[in-house]
Amino acid sequence: MEYYMRSIYKTIKHSFLMVSRELHTYTLLSVSIVLSFSFLLGFFVYFDSHIYNKYKEVLSLPSTIIHVSPSALYNQNPVDHIKFQLLSDRLDRMNETNYFSYFVSDEELNHYSDDENKVIVHQYFIPGDAAGSYLYSGGFKQINVIEGSDTLVNPFEVLIDERLFSMLPLQQTGGIPTVVLPVTINGVTVLKEFTVVGIVSGRKESISTSSGVATHYCDVYMSRDLIIDYSCNYSEMGICIVSPYIVQITQLVRSLGLEVITTDYFQRQAVDQIRNQIILKGSIVIIMFTLLGLNLYSSFSNVLKERRYEIGVKRAVGASKKDIITQFFFEGIVVMGANICITLLLVLNLAVIYKLIQRVFYNSQWIININPHSITLFAFCAITLSLSSGFVFAFQSTQVEIIKYIKAE
Repeated sequence: MEYYMRSIYKTIKHSFLMVSRELHTYTLLSVSIVLSFSFLLGFFVYFDSHIYNKYKEVLSLPSTIIHVSPSALYNQNPVDHIKFQLLSDRLDRMNETNYFSYFVSDEELNHYSDDENKVIVHQYFIPGDAAGSYLYSGGFKQINVIEGSDTLVNPFEVLIDERLFSMLPLQQTGGIPTVVLPVTINGVTVLKEFTVVGIVSGRKESISTSSGVATHYCDVYMSRDLIIDYSCNYSEMGICIVSPYIVQITQLVRSLGLEVITTDYFQRQAVDQIRNQIILKGSIVIIMFTLLGLNLYSSFSNVLKERRYEIGVKRAVGASKKDIITQFFFEGIVVMGANICITLLLVLNLAVIYKLIQRVFYNSQWIININPHSITLFAFCAITLSLSSGFVFAFQSTQVEIIKYIKAE
């Protein structure tokens, strides 16, 4: 046993020595190997990261959230209020079920706008203790307070998002900031001053028009008591429910003629799309695996042409086919192993650079992700191609016509 271990160690050491001696030849080979494996690994990283970033918000939501709204937007039909009340009474009798109703309105802040900027606020009239809950507006989002209080104690306290906070006069940031917001009371829009008690995450991108005016969309969370005490107008209303009884509540809501949207529905859609994309990824990997195998075969064959004289001499002085196979097999493995390590570093750095570009130029939190399935596939491709290339390289080395190439030299 010790003899075999010593023999293997000697062979590996000799392989490293031969690789260093043939560094120029193997460097040219390495360019092809690194590009091939970088393309494969880069595909895995980009594909998985793209899927993860596309569905991360949907899949991170609890699967027990239900949103209920009238059958038509901008509907303030008194019948809908009766339906909402019937639904609320039924929800009150369900265990492990929490819910709250809220109202939505859009207003333009002319006093914060100018010739180059237009500010529009999305006003959510919520219960005072609704921070941390989820609302629906084209997608589920959480009221996540990042600074200050998360509770509205009186009707003239508000939570605002980061973008609107950045637009407030600088002199207010040292003390208690206030914001002037329009409130429509009995059909008459008036400006009221509100105290900002908390800042909410969810900064949105500005939208620039052809006229050069940048439209800023901001979120403001106001007390639902304004609706009750001042009869404010609103364009939408909804109920947000958290309950494990998704099926029963969905059936109840539909029987009342209301619209229902659940996070579970979006998550199942996302999983189906991810599954379809994984099948597509598998098909692409098979094609890439075949092309990489042919590329490596061609590259190693070119290297072998540079070593024919060396092989001929070794065979002439008594080296067996086994010795030649062992030497070139380990040389192939050494080169492949080194290039796979270079590939990992190269792709990781490129992914970090891409992440920084997304952050700096697009203000997007792009997360690098590669799932276990892709890691397994890449490891399988790397090991299979390394071993097969090593064996083919070693086998081809024994097919050299000794006398022919010695005479040629």
